[in-house]
Amino acid sequence: MNSQVYYRKWRPSTFHELEGQEQVVTILKQSILKKRIPHALLFCGSRGTGKTSTARIFAKAVNCLSDPENKPCNECANCEMINKGTTLDIFELDAASHRGIEEIRSIRDKVLLSPSSLPYKVYIIDESHMLTEHASNAFLKTIEEPPEHVIFILCTTDPQKMVATILSRCQRHDFKRISTIPMIKRLRHIANEEKININDETLALLANASNGSLRDSETLLEQLYLSYGNNPTIENANVMLGNTIEASNIALEIVYMSLKNQTNEAFKIFNEAVKNGIELKILHENIIRFYRAALIIKSGNSQTLEEAPSIIEKLQQIIAPIEINKLFKFLESVSILNTRLASETPIHLELVILKTANLFKNTETTKKNTNTPQEGFTYPNTKKNRDEVDISINKKQDQPSESLIINSSSNEINENHWNEIITSLSKKRGSRFNLGALLRGAEIGSTKKENNSYIIIFTFKHKSHLERLEEEIKDINIRNIISETIVKTTNLNDNASIEFKLEIETEKTEANIKQKQLSPEAKIVKEALDLGGKLLEENQAN
Repeated sequence: MNSQVYYRKWRPSTFHELEGQEQVVTILKQSILKKRIPHALLFCGSRGTGKTSTARIFAKAVNCLSDPENKPCNECANCEMINKGTTLDIFELDAASHRGIEEIRSIRDKVLLSPSSLPYKVYIIDESHMLTEHASNAFLKTIEEPPEHVIFILCTTDPQKMVATILSRCQRHDFKRISTIPMIKRLRHIANEEKININDETLALLANASNGSLRDSETLLEQLYLSYGNNPTIENANVMLGNTIEASNIALEIVYMSLKNQTNEAFKIFNEAVKNGIELKILHENIIRFYRAALIIKSGNSQTLEEAPSIIEKLQQIIAPIEINKLFKFLESVSILNTRLASETPIHLELVILKTANLFKNTETTKKNTNTPQEGFTYPNTKKNRDEVDISINKKQDQPSESLIINSSSNEINENHWNEIITSLSKKRGSRFNLGALLRGAEIGSTKKENNSYIIIFTFKHKSHLERLEEEIKDINIRNIISETIVKTTNLNDNASIEFKLEIETEKTEANIKQKQLSPEAKIVKEALDLGGKLLEENQAN
């Protein structure tokens, strides 16, 4: 009776059986064909991606007696010894439990001995990032210049924790998470061999639940077989995975209703799910998953998604009239929620649904205000030519202006928004100075609008502050930081162009004196000119 679990029983034994790591397999096979075998290899990647299996296959291949193109053959004497574990020349060390300097000293002494039965002695060190700093330092010279008959293979899930001098002495190979299609292919092979009658939809469910780990998906397949026999269904898999698929369907409906601006329906679905005991953390993860899928579909890259065709088709229908910028905001509002908080109480996810609906409502209101003609009066013009501009002054004080940063009566920056801008920029640093501190030394500047371009004037009391900011905004990246902060804080059009003009307070004072000398009739003319109008005719008053 074979009591081995599936991930051990069906562990790949040749390069051909490795799934999803084609780039690593190609390099290793070429090194064998060209007899350029590296003395130290580093395999990096998340759990269940085939690092240790690949190390064992490579150890077998370099010692195989068959033709280079067929290595490893699993038939020659050397391959049989390695498969049975009867050779003393293949060493596997778990660095998580043997991480001290004594173990490394033992290896350092043993590598000097010649192989007992194979051409190469191969040392496979798993979880190598767990080695202590002293052990790593003691290992440096050995791994840099080992004897010709020795090969080291280091496997790790966290290469960032390894000593840099070790990393620089190894040929590094990064193992990626295994995608759904090759994982289903491997699971299908195991299911056929084990006489399990299971459809591809159920295998896809297991593959998605394993998060890129082939070992986890094989364990799930075995668990499904042990629970429901040779004919498991997708409903059985749903129950075994703890309502994962049900949470997925509920999350899809919530996203669907939210994007349709049907907040009440989204709340009903969510509350029903909570009553039925759906895991909130899983629900939150699936909501993020579908918003991400919607964004990718909208960007025209649906072929990169590993989702069911029915899901992609449903999302395509609902996102067709929705702008991509709004999808960005939706995904941001959901992703910013702390996963730990989302799993504790439903209030956090409820707030996310409300925020999503509010984003939708704000977008619709803005579109409606933009398309609705505003009431006002037009300053009369006496000439008709291509340079004429109609000047409209809005009568309604409660109607939102085109930009919250502009005060329509005085063309001054709104003080509340200016304070928010200063606070946001206080967290940003330029090449030499804190941006918020520099602008705190300026008075609230006036804003001039030309088409979709805004000229913002900052007035400084001290020339040194002006010169410092002037020096900072020479860098286009810093200029973009300030512009993006203003746009974000004031809800300006994302495509708006912003330019900055810096002045000393004395210059502003002189301008104010000239303005005070104007008659009330002349002031309205000046405001009209500031809004972009053009003076066509001037008459002297009697």
